Amino acid sequence: MKSYLLIRHMKVHNANAMSSTLTIGVPAVTAWMGAVHALERKVRQQEIWNHIRFPGAGISFHQCSLQVYKGIGDSYYSIIGTANPLRKKGVGFEKPPFIEEPRIHLDISLLVEVEGLDGDNDEEFPACIRRLLASMKMAGGDILNIGEISLSYADEDHPREEKKILASLMPGFVLIERADLIRQMTEKGADSLQALLDYLKVTRTAQRNDKGDITGWEYSRKGNGWLVPISVGFKGISKLGKVKNQRDFSTPHQFVENAVTLGEFRMPYRFEHVDDILWHYKYDSKNSLYLCSNHE
Repeated sequence: MKSYLLIRHMKVHNANAMSSTLTIGVPAVTAWMGAVHALERKVRQQEIWNHIRFPGAGISFHQCSLQVYKGIGDSYYSIIGTANPLRKKGVGFEKPPFIEEPRIHLDISLLVEVEGLDGDNDEEFPACIRRLLASMKMAGGDILNIGEISLSYADEDHPREEKKILASLMPGFVLIERADLIRQMTEKGADSLQALLDYLKVTRTAQRNDKGDITGWEYSRKGNGWLVPISVGFKGISKLGKVKNQRDFSTPHQFVENAVTLGEFRMPYRFEHVDDILWHYKYDSKNSLYLCSNHE
């Protein structure tokens, strides 16, 4: 029997849309997993739940509003940014220099796997979660409102119980990892970055009549489904060690870069098991990879 914490329709304002140094969109998986880990630490500070763990989490996106603008005749979108506070210049004010920070407004549901519940204080647990979330950020954004918070239980030997939990994430799209598509191409000798781009590019082909005139355009993409680039962690680019002025001298330091792979938005009813949508931490010491993954 597994326990799950369901946080429905959490409205997040101005979340960080810079998911990696290469991509802009929904926040990186590490941002959601980091928020869940921060929530776990707050829960464990409560004496009656100091043994609780949140080993995995799934994210269902109900609505997204990326803060960008495209004017008439523009060929690309521009980030809607702010530069506050204004600084005084002469008799007036001017905007200070700033780094553009893309933002996104979200309506999401979180499904968190819970370990350590014994059934004694289950009724108080959702109220504790709601109280703790009120003092937290979520993926760099402000939590404006939270819908229902509840606990659910599922037995792996009873698929209908898991399907019921998955149905509670509807209507929405859960984000899963599709690194297997890139792996299939790299095994054939392709470059991993080129494989990623091949799945993301849209090919436009002209349709012509017998006279050779263009009558329309046909759009096609490689692969099926709603495929997107996602940031799932970090790749170490230096050895573990000490550096000058590091924040925590008791912890080894390492320079890293974003690890980007393919992801897919898929509706929850298409899954058979809850584990298929849950993300977990994964560490590959051999290749210095600090990842979030929902595959074994």
